Amino acid sequence: MTEKTDLDHIAERVRPTKITHDYFRYYWIHFGHRRHAVRSLLEIGVQGGRSLKVWREFFPKATVCGLDCDPGCARLEADGFAIQIGDSQSPAVARTALERFGRTSFDIIIDDGAHHPQAQIETFRTWFPHLAEGGVYVVEDVAQFSRYDRVDALDAFSELIYGINHVPDGSADWHALTTLEGVANPFVRQIVGISFYRYLIFIEKGRNPEDNRYLTDPAFNRLDLEAEQEAGDTAPPTPPGWTGWHNLSAHLGRRLGSSFIPAAIRRPHLGGSLLRSVARRLGL
Repeated sequence: MTEKTDLDHIAERVRPTKITHDYFRYYWIHFGHRRHAVRSLLEIGVQGGRSLKVWREFFPKATVCGLDCDPGCARLEADGFAIQIGDSQSPAVARTALERFGRTSFDIIIDDGAHHPQAQIETFRTWFPHLAEGGVYVVEDVAQFSRYDRVDALDAFSELIYGINHVPDGSADWHALTTLEGVANPFVRQIVGISFYRYLIFIEKGRNPEDNRYLTDPAFNRLDLEAEQEAGDTAPPTPPGWTGWHNLSAHLGRRLGSSFIPAAIRRPHLGGSLLRSVARRLGL
């Protein structure tokens, strides 16, 4: 049993509904070291406002704002929170909210809104551009429901991994990349990390691959190549029966959902008719 953190104690006293999912242990991992650095937080889906109270207490220097489609949530302004009413998927609502809050971006954005896969996908598309560099975007309650099998948010967010780890064709020294030439897609260039937990996803915004602080240091940027040369440039043995990525894909039965990643750099042979069907439904 791990020792309870400051965030656990606040959550147990305020008792937001998300405590029952044990989310706060993971929030502590990603937010604990940011506690006194965060200046702004937006939570999408505020209900009774208990989560907002947790974040206001945990982040003492942050302005905590809320967005909800229920007009009744406007009552939370009496508790000192800035609240915008509207659809989180709407770019027009986002612009209105930012103007109302007097902000252009947030250090943290948490989607605890509709909990429907397509809403989670479209809310991410709308609000990720308004996440500050170095910030964290969180999606709560990401589950694989059979009733939503035509649009799978879990698959869609999993696809972001391919952007984080993308290496342009012809890049022999992949470990020394200082830029992704010719790749303009923001989900590839601006996501540096993604963490999956049970029903919970954390997405970290930064510069890919420029956030690697050792790339421009001549004392370090050739170490991998030198190590390979010293080892005789040997590679690990190929597993028996390995015939490439397509074989691995078939073995894992991988599916892709809504496309965040451009077709030009997406792994081939993944998703097939399912991917095309989902893309058509989302107008991609």
